[in-house]
Amino acid sequence: MESGSDVIFSGGGTLNTSGVFQGTNLPGLRGINPIGGVLRFTPSSSSVTTSTYSGLSGPASFGTSPNVFISASSSSGDIFGLIPSINRFITPVGYVSGTPLTGSMTFANATFATLGLTEGTYVWNWGTGANADTFTLNIASSVVPEPLTILGAATAAGLGAAFKCRSNKENKK
Repeated sequence: MESGSDVIFSGGGTLNTSGVFQGTNLPGLRGINPIGGVLRFTPSSSSVTTSTYSGLSGPASFGTSPNVFISASSSSGDIFGLIPSINRFITPVGYVSGTPLTGSMTFANATFATLGLTEGTYVWNWGTGANADTFTLNIASSVVPEPLTILGAATAAGLGAAFKCRSNKENKK
């Protein structure tokens, strides 16, 4: 849900990068482009680069905003995200597959409407077989917790936008 006058993205999980091609590095930005499907978590003080991995498939967007990158007011946690327009997901440089990642971004003085967000559940995937993985983004006025997710505390708090990423191995538990 919109928290007071802010919108907060928060959550975590692990990413399976086994069997996926690692590409070029990109600067560590933080923010979203809903119509472009871009979601990038980066700590506020970070100026490091990210690794990109190819093979991402799923929705091209999660909103209707103008095609611009909207920077978060503040953020914390690890560097990771999605760039569907180039079929890539991003991690910190040197990320070890399966290592837990968490992050949070706040868009101060914003609403779902001003950010151009469309409520719904968006799922991206990559890899095959034992290397298959997914990234789920829930944008809702209240988020219902799902089993086997690190989101527990964040979703119980009812944050407006939450995500989870789980490897195929974790889904089999």
